[in-house]
Amino acid sequence: MWRVVQIHSILTFNFNPLLRNFNPLLRITTEVIVMTTSQEAAFPIELQDQVIGNLCRDVKSLAACSLVSSHWSDSARKLLFPNFIAFIDVRSNEIAQTSKLLQLLEAPHSRLGLYIQHVQIWGPDNPLGIEAIQTIHTEEYEYLSKVLQTILPRLPRVRDLMLSSLSWYRISRETRAQLASLSKVISLEWHRIICGHLNDLVQFSNQSFPRLETLRMQDLRVKNNTQIERSNLAQHSNWFACLRTLVLFVDESTAPFLDGLLSGIIPVENLHSLDLEVLDNANLALVGSLIRITGPTLSVIRLNICPVRQDFDENPFPISLSQNVNLKVLYFEPWLISREIWWLEKIITSASSACGLEEIYLRFVASGTPNSFSFDFSALEGLLLARSAPGTKIVMECWEDERRQGPSLSETLISSMSELSKRGQLSVVLFDRYEASKKDFGFLGS
Repeated sequence: MWRVVQIHSILTFNFNPLLRNFNPLLRITTEVIVMTTSQEAAFPIELQDQVIGNLCRDVKSLAACSLVSSHWSDSARKLLFPNFIAFIDVRSNEIAQTSKLLQLLEAPHSRLGLYIQHVQIWGPDNPLGIEAIQTIHTEEYEYLSKVLQTILPRLPRVRDLMLSSLSWYRISRETRAQLASLSKVISLEWHRIICGHLNDLVQFSNQSFPRLETLRMQDLRVKNNTQIERSNLAQHSNWFACLRTLVLFVDESTAPFLDGLLSGIIPVENLHSLDLEVLDNANLALVGSLIRITGPTLSVIRLNICPVRQDFDENPFPISLSQNVNLKVLYFEPWLISREIWWLEKIITSASSACGLEEIYLRFVASGTPNSFSFDFSALEGLLLARSAPGTKIVMECWEDERRQGPSLSETLISSMSELSKRGQLSVVLFDRYEASKKDFGFLGS
């Protein structure tokens, strides 16, 4: 009983200025702790965690709680540093920062590693092409291996891992084993990776991270673009058993992965979210097939495509959402040009079977200096009014170049979609393009 009462007195005496701003729930709970200990009953740790969890946005209160006891310290600091990211970067201009991180982790009594859940590893490669790897020196990869084998054992709670600008076949077996030891990873991104065969990355992802829920693959350089063979995966019965979200830049390097999904080599029945970017119309058929076979399991679809209408004058448009009956969120990034409305109409019209559609997001970027938009926002409003339920939320995210003159993009959106505004369905959100790109592509700040 004395220990808990003493904790209460320490809080009152040392942190009186902060306690004025504490969430009232914390005061009540600390009183309950004292009361229950006077009755010689232990206050459940789970309830203590819930109390601290209610302070997730109160930095000062969390800082105060972190000084109460070892358990409170652990719980509070998890909330204080949820987005703390460790950059491990061996590029010449960033080595000093990586050395500082290593010093902090190796300091006596350091607990920093316990609160790092996001790690980004940036290798020395030039991502412009496979031929660039000829300029990479062996010493740089030896240094990377040494750094990773020193830092990674000190990061036991990593949940989000990104690897970028690496030649995968240059990573030593010991370093791969160290990466695989991060068994709590649930989100993995391969970004600007050079490899011999896509199967190398796919097998490592599955075998090393059995809890993986999100997989991202973007801007890969694959020397051998052959299909993933079923025989290579036969020994793994629970192939990507926990995978829920797939983010792909669809090109010739990732096409074998889509083929693996479509052929049943990699199961798709657990996928809830697809985020696909496609620049080549030749790959739209693969994307359409993937969306179709995932059918009722998908709840979120995000598409960044730029189809040319002439390519589909004689052939049907390959993307349809008619099978996605449980769809909740649709996300598009159309260009601000007149021709874009035709494919939006085809996709949104095909989603008529998704009775539970809750949100449609459209992101517009007005770059350059034109003072007017050729995109027909009124036609888009008519489409959304005709094809979405009255309760569907329409969110327009917009960014525009400061050099532009005349009406702003946000003003144009609001004036062109007055009926949606009257119904209360329309929200226009200004976003920071730099911050959004960091979030979308894993280039996150510390």
